[in-house]
Amino acid sequence: MTSFRARSTAAKTRATVAAITAFGLLSIGMGSAHAVPAAVFSASTSQSPDLGLVKTSTATTVTVTMTASTSASTGASPVSMVDPVTSNAVSTPWTLQLNNCASKSLAANGTCTFNIRFNSANKGNYAMRVLFSYTSGGVAGSTSLDFSAVAATLPGTASNLSGSVSSRTEALITWRAPSDNGNSALTGYRLNVTNSTTNAVTDFSVPAAATSYPLSDLTLGTNFGIRLYAINAIGESLTPAAAGLSFTLPAPSAPAGLQASDIRSSSLTLSWNAVSGFVDGYKVQMSTTGYSGP
Repeated sequence: MTSFRARSTAAKTRATVAAITAFGLLSIGMGSAHAVPAAVFSASTSQSPDLGLVKTSTATTVTVTMTASTSASTGASPVSMVDPVTSNAVSTPWTLQLNNCASKSLAANGTCTFNIRFNSANKGNYAMRVLFSYTSGGVAGSTSLDFSAVAATLPGTASNLSGSVSSRTEALITWRAPSDNGNSALTGYRLNVTNSTTNAVTDFSVPAAATSYPLSDLTLGTNFGIRLYAINAIGESLTPAAAGLSFTLPAPSAPAGLQASDIRSSSLTLSWNAVSGFVDGYKVQMSTTGYSGP
């Protein structure tokens, strides 16, 4: 249970004193024609008005209990919801259920409750201010309470997932982060690797900032299925990025710059440019009748 406290405000007065409370900006009016209302309303909530991260299309309801320290009464519509910046009325994705706060006469320590419900189909950051109006001692007053929520959804799918051989036992998996994080920062990735020969499945946890991951202890000639799931505070991306990896060494290119020198009746010297990549050696073929094949 979270508790808040706010002072009343008086209407039709000569001077105004501003006060900042946990509910926002409140004003207390004072004048010679009316006494300052003695009622000081306190509010308790079933959870913090700062709802934090809420999954889209998921309803969250906060029950607000208002307690008066002296006698007060409410009108037929004592609770209104407004934009904290513009003070314009707001509705979706917020809804109000008055419960027993409408047209209520409260004695000292009397209470009434109302519900604030948040349910957004769209991701985004939302803020709303509740105004609770009442009358005490013949003078109108009000208190306010600020609500906020961050509506988020599952992250999108990573792109450009691929794998390449980096050594005779290792491969490097690379990707690009999803363009849509679901309005919640990525917390990591789940890299799912399936060995097509043994059907063994292995999951690897990858940090959120990574865009590559090395696989080691691989056997040449094995095929793998690769899936990558992006993760935020709501959960994993609904659709993974997918790719295949054939763990075979690429064929080397043909040597260039082949030359013969120091040619003699029984020998000669051959030279060429070294070939980069996975090369175990070179095969030299000679013919006295000319070259006729690969």
